Amino acid sequence: MHENAAEEALRELLASGPVDLHLHSTASDGTKRPSDVVEEAVSRGLRAVALTDHDTLDGLPEARCAFEHATRHLPDVRFLPGIELSIQEERELHLLGYFPLGGQEALEPYLERQRALRRRRNATMVDALRSLGLPLTLEELDAEGDGTIGRLHAARLLVRKGAVRSVREAFDRYLAFGRPGYVERERPDAAAGCAAVRAAGGVPVLAHPVLYGWLEDRERTEGLPATLVRRLGELKAQGLGGVESHHGEALARQVAVLARAAELVGLIPTRGSDFHGMTRSPVRTGMYAASVARAWPDGTPKRTVLRVAAAIVRRAGADGRTEVLVARRSGERSLAGFWEFPGGKADRHESLEQALVRELREELGVDSSPGEPLIVVEHAYEDRTVRLTCLDTTLGRADGFVLTAHSETRWVPVDELDRLPLCPADYPVADRLAGRFRD
Repeated sequence: MHENAAEEALRELLASGPVDLHLHSTASDGTKRPSDVVEEAVSRGLRAVALTDHDTLDGLPEARCAFEHATRHLPDVRFLPGIELSIQEERELHLLGYFPLGGQEALEPYLERQRALRRRRNATMVDALRSLGLPLTLEELDAEGDGTIGRLHAARLLVRKGAVRSVREAFDRYLAFGRPGYVERERPDAAAGCAAVRAAGGVPVLAHPVLYGWLEDRERTEGLPATLVRRLGELKAQGLGGVESHHGEALARQVAVLARAAELVGLIPTRGSDFHGMTRSPVRTGMYAASVARAWPDGTPKRTVLRVAAAIVRRAGADGRTEVLVARRSGERSLAGFWEFPGGKADRHESLEQALVRELREELGVDSSPGEPLIVVEHAYEDRTVRLTCLDTTLGRADGFVLTAHSETRWVPVDELDRLPLCPADYPVADRLAGRFRD
């Protein structure tokens, strides 16, 4: 009965209006304090907010206090205690736990066991990094944060000590899966994670399924990707109650697929940006706001769609690595000095291919042959959606460009693109070209 009551309370909260139920703070791997996260969420006109730090409830008291102060004249806005847990199936998955009726404190014994496993992994990880000659200790790593400590904190420590130039470099060289400093952490399976949340009176929800690759299956079940339907059904059988259909990195068409899959399987579709604070791509991972959620819960806000085509021009570098062509914006343009994939906006009656041929001729003075779309990224602004389509492109010549909108061009290995100051819209493209996956 309590389970059904918690699920019903979650459904009512989701129906109340625009919400953001996936927010992180300094209690885990966010960059803002719990109070600052909540105050920002309230200022955005949301009807409900949830703090969901990784493997810890430590940020909730501060967040609730700030929420009560910020909403003292807004009695209908709700605060939802939450958490994000790591589980292991065929790969690592993330599980959100929501507690609309309270009771989250009962989760502490489970969390204490997970913290012990994480600390054991951290000690092994530090040993591995020290064996590579990197200057850090477990005590220094423990001091990097107030709550859950993990690979991100190790990356920040390595940056501060001058061992690497960026967090991204730390992951690429040492901490990502398959790199010499990566150590697998023991995690419970989905059944155990769901059972722990249920036992504490909460509702377990699968976080960001858009990132797991299940939507790419071309086989169909009821018109939906067969893998997605199968995996959601299996997880529901293990106790799952909902699925995060709206996520900060989900395109509108993916949201629609996930919402339909949730309905087919019988799961609650939830909404969360996965906000972590300051990021290099704020459009993709920004906190939700009431002004961009007019058509929830179907995930298809009615905005002007601006179509932009970009060229992915590739070649093999001298060292055998794949390089791509980027161009630096000139001083007369917005974001002057930043690098981008060349291209531009498609006019109303142009195809993307026609627009890209025209833009490259105008910007670089070169003929081109656009091929298949490689990457599509959508960016939701308050008044419009920008759809960036990156097409595999061949140029008539690979140098001697006549630059009209850029100050210079450069060939860059795909795994080093993030070392340049890219335009914000191009960071997720760079990540996908490099094959990076970010939870």
